[in-house]
Amino acid sequence: MPGVITSTSNRSCLVATAPPSSAFVYLHYASVALDQTAELSLFCDTTKSCKGYNVFRSEDGINYNLVGFAPYTGNLFVTFKDVDIKASEKPYYYKVELLDSCGNARYVSNIGKTILLKVKNDGEKIFNNNLSWDHYTNWSGGVAGYNIYRVVDEQAQSIPVAFIPVGINTYTDNVEDIVQSSGKVGYIVTAVENFGNVYGLSGSSASNIAEAYVEGGVFVPGAFAPKGENRIWKPITQFVEKTDYKVTVLNRWGTKVFETTDENEGWDGSGMEDNTYVYILQYKNARGEFIEKKGTIVMIR
Repeated sequence: MPGVITSTSNRSCLVATAPPSSAFVYLHYASVALDQTAELSLFCDTTKSCKGYNVFRSEDGINYNLVGFAPYTGNLFVTFKDVDIKASEKPYYYKVELLDSCGNARYVSNIGKTILLKVKNDGEKIFNNNLSWDHYTNWSGGVAGYNIYRVVDEQAQSIPVAFIPVGINTYTDNVEDIVQSSGKVGYIVTAVENFGNVYGLSGSSASNIAEAYVEGGVFVPGAFAPKGENRIWKPITQFVEKTDYKVTVLNRWGTKVFETTDENEGWDGSGMEDNTYVYILQYKNARGEFIEKKGTIVMIR
């Protein structure tokens, strides 16, 4: 247009660069804690900072879902807990995604899979418990083997009963020498990392707690002779909860003539005549189930 003056500047380019970010994150272990939640340990690059770490979980090792975020702390190790799992029913796969300071994904870790332990009493050999478990994956150094720990009286023992080399995922434990009156024994299997981890680490991963029950029982004599060989009438119990044991004897009119909560105490029939009596036996079995048995006793002088 007439009288309009224009001017064009020089061209100037600005290149924006992202700030330096952590270069890696390594999944040190994925383990089942004593409270049966999943505990993850992340080994982090602290030479440079980042925003944090997205944690992904999968049940099949293929399809992953975001389950949480762990912020960058500046520490070499960061712990993350996943509470929404069923550790005694299935194993879980985990991987971690490193986010730079702008929130962009920069690196994905190795995969860690929790160990699912199952145990079952042999049945025929009642003091044998058969264990089987999933193999752990995926350490830089690989798996050296598995330590087997017993859990007795709700306490995990500190010394393993066996070490099973990698490639084997079954074990039979004989508990005849240690089984308690309840007949319940729990187990934890812990994977141990082999030498050769690229970061110089040594990982371990614990399984869920799995319990087996030595199935005992009760034998109740049907008769006794206070002046003969079988002078004391007493049920014979095996793996019964002592604190929940009670036996009551009634006469034909329903009057209580004997009662005890001591499984070692029997009835001698003192003051009673030859007759048929009714017993009521109450106890909890190895699984904690309440059992009540009723029957008759014949007393013969």
